[in-house]
Amino acid sequence: HATIVLNHWRRPVENLRGQLRAGLANGVPVWVCIFGSPHADEYVEEIRHVQAEHPSGHLVRLVFSDVDLGVQGRFQVALGVKTRFIYIVDDDVIFPATAIEQ
Repeated sequence: HATIVLNHWRRPVENLRGQLRAGLANGVPVWVCIFGSPHADEYVEEIRHVQAEHPSGHLVRLVFSDVDLGVQGRFQVALGVKTRFIYIVDDDVIFPATAIEQ
């Protein structure tokens, strides 16, 4: 099994939406890191919507800080993941739903 760790800071909320769709299509946990982002409100709203409306929304976890933890933050979060594999993805990467299978 795998966990996807998404790091969102600056890209449009549409990128997050696409990443969540692709991740949840695999039925794996998706942890979204938002650290000191100027778009935090939009990201949190999208995450809450997916958690409430998507059949696999319970797999989405929000890791939030109003402090920018830099590039190290996502790796600190990854240390808490309990699955064998971790896929760490930046907010500028659009990946297909089949990425986890590969």
